[in-house]
Amino acid sequence: MDKKLFLLVITTLFVAILTSCDEDVFNQQEFTVSFDTGDNSIVVVSQKVKDGEKVTKPDNPARSGYTFDVWCREVGLTNEWKFDTDVVTSNITLHAKWNVNNGNGNGGDELCNLCGEEVCVCDEADIQLLEAIYYEGELIEEYEYDEKNRISKITYYSYSNESVHIRTRTYSYNNIGDLTSISLEYPSHPKDNKKTLYTKIGNKITWINDNANYTVDLNSKGLPEKQTIEYKRVEFNPSTGSTYSYFVREIRNYQYTNGNVSEYTFYMGTGSTSENISPGYIFSHTYTHDNMKSPFYHCRTPKWIMVFDGMSTRNNVLSDVYHLHDTNNSEIAIIYTYDDAGFPTKKTSTYKYYNQDDEDVTEVEYKYHIIER
Repeated sequence: MDKKLFLLVITTLFVAILTSCDEDVFNQQEFTVSFDTGDNSIVVVSQKVKDGEKVTKPDNPARSGYTFDVWCREVGLTNEWKFDTDVVTSNITLHAKWNVNNGNGNGGDELCNLCGEEVCVCDEADIQLLEAIYYEGELIEEYEYDEKNRISKITYYSYSNESVHIRTRTYSYNNIGDLTSISLEYPSHPKDNKKTLYTKIGNKITWINDNANYTVDLNSKGLPEKQTIEYKRVEFNPSTGSTYSYFVREIRNYQYTNGNVSEYTFYMGTGSTSENISPGYIFSHTYTHDNMKSPFYHCRTPKWIMVFDGMSTRNNVLSDVYHLHDTNNSEIAIIYTYDDAGFPTKKTSTYKYYNQDDEDVTEVEYKYHIIER
């Protein structure tokens, strides 16, 4: 074969091989690797990774009250993704696994809800959890807890005409301990059953209930600081036989002393649209405390859970005595009796009516069970 012809053939084959390799590299499939932190306020940038190659491990995300552990393959956080050996073969989402600081979910600068220690010792000592509440000797509430001793279910009992009516609230959490939903069920009235979904982004919680938009702002301690409720109200005018609508905004503000509510202020305004709501009326309650413990607060249940469904002033914190003036011009005094562990065992409420000698006294009892360690 002619030498020049031989060199031409070799060169052509070499170029063809190089071109083929370049095309294989160019046509290599690329996948997207996304990172789910479990908190929409914490964003880790997704990556484009070629088929069969490894993901670049991102910097560990930071979250107040939590320590990052590892990235996992699935939402259930069962299998860790090994950045040194695992390769990408499809579009995937890696999920962050977190460890809660001090066992309370509210940051390392706060004392544990239950044991009162900066470094939670609840896993080393007996845990006292609220089991039931009795009103004037009758059972009115029962409490259940999940494997992490967070409130999982509350059963409410009401009595009328020798019959008992039952309703339940079931609480669900995500993998980092935030409340995600509350399911309300009426066994005797299933049409009234409903499930409310909660979204927590940073220190803000939002949800929709009965066509009303709820927003709760938490302070740095994880306690409700402000709750805003906005909704449209439709009413019937009997004189004209027509309906009319207006918008309502309710705001509840909470102030704390040593972690306990010291003042609760309620404001409501209305307007023809949500943009022109005018000032309405305002009232406030003041509370005094001896800083004893609440049965609803322990190291595993988020402190803000009891603010929902209008239970803030009743369950958010238990005061030893407070006074307020209501629309009936009466005074209410509530005194709590505590056990040796510092938890309330009895609540005595005395209602005094102005310009009258009459007063009503009622008692609520709290029953606990101990989880031994």
